[in-house]
Amino acid sequence: MSGRPINPGAELHLGKLRSVPHLGSVTLRDYCGTDASISRAARVSYGRHNATRTESDDAKLIGYLMRHRHTSPFEMAELVFHVRAPIFVARQWMRHRMASINEVSLRYTEAAEECVMDVRGLGPLCADPDSKDSKQGRGEPLTVGAITAADTAQAAWGSFGFALDLQQSDLEYKHARKAGISREQARVLLPLATMTEWVWKVDLHNLLHFLGLRTKPDAQREIRLLADEIAAIVADAYPLTWAAWVEHVRDAPRISASAWRALAGIVDADRLADALAALPDRERREILAALTAAWSAGDAR
Repeated sequence: MSGRPINPGAELHLGKLRSVPHLGSVTLRDYCGTDASISRAARVSYGRHNATRTESDDAKLIGYLMRHRHTSPFEMAELVFHVRAPIFVARQWMRHRMASINEVSLRYTEAAEECVMDVRGLGPLCADPDSKDSKQGRGEPLTVGAITAADTAQAAWGSFGFALDLQQSDLEYKHARKAGISREQARVLLPLATMTEWVWKVDLHNLLHFLGLRTKPDAQREIRLLADEIAAIVADAYPLTWAAWVEHVRDAPRISASAWRALAGIVDADRLADALAALPDRERREILAALTAAWSAGDAR
């Protein structure tokens, strides 16, 4: 093979802005690799990376790698995104310490003409969640007088003065700049709702970890909406890897060793063959081996 592998699914999205109304956007700027690149990297271990393989062969190997958490081959694929979002979203995003990031600097550039986000991007006003459930996140939508925030978010935010406060911060920043105050100092007047943007280069393994956390229903709503846009790109660009990740990681239950042994104790061994018949041979053998080990651990007790 010569030249760079072309990824048709990634090409569909390359350079195209995916916008989340009133909140921000993501754009795929560049990429490296395909599903075949991942399986080829894995086959280097056996000196077979130049052998001709079918898509079905790649799917089986990628499924095996994902199931057994062999993560390094997935690091051979990379994506570069341009992300635009409010600062409070960016700070959550950058807590994931697994990518190369370069963010716009308000020391060197002016804040955008409309520098603060539209409050409609925050959705409805909500109360704190039940303290028994979580110490973060949001509870049920609030009713502000006769206005239900879930129905008229902008009006509800306005009734609390949020929109006015953000506009005032914008005006104060612009006034400071007109008065000759440096960009470096004037930026302290800007709120966390100020829009920022950054280039984000991340390998596929770490990107899937990010998506596993940030597309969950209990993730912060604003980062979840942007992560959903990235997930749609990844699903098209790496369909075999995406299917394997959904099957073996995202939608697979995670339980402790004790819970696994407890569940194994109530499995009807006589019905296992029929129950597992639809699975690939290798995966079926692995499950039977794991159950046998759990049963043996139980007998040892």
